[in-house]
Amino acid sequence: MKVVPKIIRIEFPEKYKLHVHFENGEDGILNLTNLKGRGVFEMWEDGDNFFKAYINPLNVAVTWPGDIDLCPDNTYFKVKGISPEDFINQL
Repeated sequence: MKVVPKIIRIEFPEKYKLHVHFENGEDGILNLTNLKGRGVFEMWEDGDNFFKAYINPLNVAVTWPGDIDLCPDNTYFKVKGISPEDFINQL
């Protein structure tokens, strides 16, 4: 069974964008501008809160203070530009 690679590192090329690195050597840019100012992500608008993201060691998710996080599997799919179905069909 193929497993979605874990996130091992993130970098901040600019506000609302993350450069995400995965354990299998793949990487890419995750553009989060569509979430800015929406719901729990309003906290990004205060100072440098966006840049406080880290990888939560418990669930390997990109996380911000206040336990605001992104689904690790969905992060991979978005970075790679594929759907979960595409990933499964690659098996």
